[in-house]
Amino acid sequence: MRLRVKRIPAEDVYRDLARVPEHHRLDSANRTIAEGSIRKLRVGKLSSLVIVRGVAAINSHQCDSPCIHLDEATRNRLGLVLEEEFDLELEPVGMFGSLVWAWKATEVGYRVAARLGVLSVVLGVLGVLLGVLSLWSATPKSPRPRVTSEAIRPVEDVAQYTVATLNRAVGKMDGDPFRGRTELVGDWWFMWVKAPTMCDMELVFTGIGAAGKFLGDSAWVRVPLSLKNAEIDGTAPSGNFANLRMKDTKVSVNFKRYGKESLESEMLMPVVPVPAYDEVEARRLGRALNEQIQLCGGWSDPYAKRSNLP
Repeated sequence: MRLRVKRIPAEDVYRDLARVPEHHRLDSANRTIAEGSIRKLRVGKLSSLVIVRGVAAINSHQCDSPCIHLDEATRNRLGLVLEEEFDLELEPVGMFGSLVWAWKATEVGYRVAARLGVLSVVLGVLGVLLGVLSLWSATPKSPRPRVTSEAIRPVEDVAQYTVATLNRAVGKMDGDPFRGRTELVGDWWFMWVKAPTMCDMELVFTGIGAAGKFLGDSAWVRVPLSLKNAEIDGTAPSGNFANLRMKDTKVSVNFKRYGKESLESEMLMPVVPVPAYDEVEARRLGRALNEQIQLCGGWSDPYAKRSNLP
């Protein structure tokens, strides 16, 4: 629509107002534009956001032709000249355009209020996100299962647990664990465990002992354990040992006399005492060995009297 540009009253300067008589305040569909709405005032390629008002507050309003009252700041932004006519459009801008008008308003009161409102919304959203994050982080997670004899599946984990338990028993004086099972007698210390594979181990003891006609001032006992030759569910704790029922297990004994002469001997050991640090760990070690034997494919004896294991 073509409107003549008029000066706005002094009290409306720097308030981004555009005062237009109601009968001239029409949109592109010739509908009356509601007073107080935010519109984009466009002339050619230039535009400016304004609040549309009527002219009832202008005491000396007199227009011989359709007119619009603007302050100097708006006229300068649009390149308008007083008392000249221009083709102007008042376009709707929606909610986002209203926010932009308030954010960039010439009136400092509108501008500060709009920016504080946006800041409040941003802080509110941030607070909600932090609250959700804190609730998520506080939700109890399922604990990672410990690798123990009660909750073991992969044979690698079972073997690691068994070796770690045996290593805690290294250096303990175990008395005479072989008496009654072999010809070996004497006091023995558990020295170390070797585990070249997941299903094979070697236990090494040292001490002063004898075996039948063999006698020495020091001796080494090497007990090979192939868990494929162990009985499933054939372990039973006794003191700080987990006694393991085996088949075809030969114990190698090396005697030294006066640190020089070396004598070798081998003997069968149907039940192998596997050392642990104490009685509690012996029970746990027995359960771990049972599971490891199953995973390694041990043998089953359904007629074994497990309660009578040494």
